[in-house]
Amino acid sequence: MALRLKPHNGWGWVLVSGLVAIAAGALIALKLPSSATFTIGLLIGIKMIFAGWSFIVLALSGPRPAPKTTLRVV
Repeated sequence: MALRLKPHNGWGWVLVSGLVAIAAGALIALKLPSSATFTIGLLIGIKMIFAGWSFIVLALSGPRPAPKTTLRVV
């Protein structure tokens, strides 16, 4: 997804979010941390925080809507 968004601002945060997801998945698969529920929840929570940040930055970097014009009746 980050590579498709590359011409737009904020695509780097989507890339970081994806890399964090891959790292968390690798840690769970390799059982480097103990496979306790706490550890899995912590890794998923960190991934969700990065995903949220990336989507917020991506949304804020988009084009701004044009200001509304009002018609005055004289």
